[in-house]
Amino acid sequence: QESPKLLNKACADKYPEVRQAAARFCLKMGMMFVPSRNTSSDSSTTPNSFILDEVIALCTKNLDDDSISVAVGWAEALAQCITTAIAYGQHQHSESTRRSNGAGDDGNDDSLRVRSSSSKVVSIASTCKTVQASVRYIVDQFIKAGGELSASRMGGPFSVGGRSVREGFGMVLVKLMRIQSLLPNVIGLDYSIREILLDILVMVGPDLEKQLGRNAHTKIPASSSSLTSQTKGSLFGSKNKSIADGGLARLSTARVIREGLSETISESRQLSILNELITLCTGEPSVPTGTLNSQQMQVCLVEISHLVTALGEVAGSSLEDLIPLLMIFLKSPDHGVRYETAVVCSAVATSFPHEARKILQSSVGEIQGQHAELVTQATLDAEKPLTPKKKSRFQRKEDQPIDRSLH
Repeated sequence: QESPKLLNKACADKYPEVRQAAARFCLKMGMMFVPSRNTSSDSSTTPNSFILDEVIALCTKNLDDDSISVAVGWAEALAQCITTAIAYGQHQHSESTRRSNGAGDDGNDDSLRVRSSSSKVVSIASTCKTVQASVRYIVDQFIKAGGELSASRMGGPFSVGGRSVREGFGMVLVKLMRIQSLLPNVIGLDYSIREILLDILVMVGPDLEKQLGRNAHTKIPASSSSLTSQTKGSLFGSKNKSIADGGLARLSTARVIREGLSETISESRQLSILNELITLCTGEPSVPTGTLNSQQMQVCLVEISHLVTALGEVAGSSLEDLIPLLMIFLKSPDHGVRYETAVVCSAVATSFPHEARKILQSSVGEIQGQHAELVTQATLDAEKPLTPKKKSRFQRKEDQPIDRSLH
């Protein structure tokens, strides 16, 4: 019961090493709070969720610490506490199922209830009962935080606000996905890879486009109707905008997919992620359609280039769908999409030189064809006779000299 008081004092220390030690202590507390499979609802060994709620609030307030190492430590601790909340939700669901089947007693499960005076903490604990709900909650907080010039401080003694807020929530999502990917029957079974990618891409979805004050010029059919975030109360239309907001959001989203998901799973699942990213960019008529904006397409292309490089020859089975996609995106009106497409072509050239030769020959052929069309059009324009301009009846001829002798 005295741990939250000690942690609050450590968070206010001026030395980053002390605050980092406090973050590690919160991480260990989150690990100890995870209920075991043999824990019953009336067991006195089940930890009090009130302490977990206090730790979650403490980690959230310090996500934007001015020290990078300390902020990463708080993000990792918050991810572990959310994992514990997910474990509580699964344990509570199993207990309710057991009771509905008549296998348990009618006692009250007080140990799994959220008891806290902070409504914000209650919202976190009551929302993060599954992995999908937790991911969507963090993504909504990422969007609501605002950009570099509009994000407020989180409330910690050394909070700085600004871009550190979104970077903090992005790092929480990275740590959470890394933890969940190590657990069995979570990534790919209980929470499909397509659903994960769709929920993560909301980080750079239409709500972010509204905050940036721009519209998606290039839209490609996608395979989900959940690309629109359900965020409410976002800072839409804010005048405090930074030119770096879009790039920082794309960087955080790409980091979640790469560091939180791709790096921790097997090669076969990495190939599944590659195929899903290609499908999201191209779209399929057999699934519900949506739209990918330019920000989301750039994130997908960045991760496709990384996966093609990492998988090497294993990615050869995906080239049949990938190459036509690249030829389309090379003609995109968005500069960022064309640039990332060129990077993917470079990755393909590294692993598959024969495919790169085909892409190069096709591109050179198109350039020659377009050049021939320009030359033909210029020749036709030059052969057209020049039609004289119609002169007005009452217009005075400016080139006619004035006869001064008449005066």
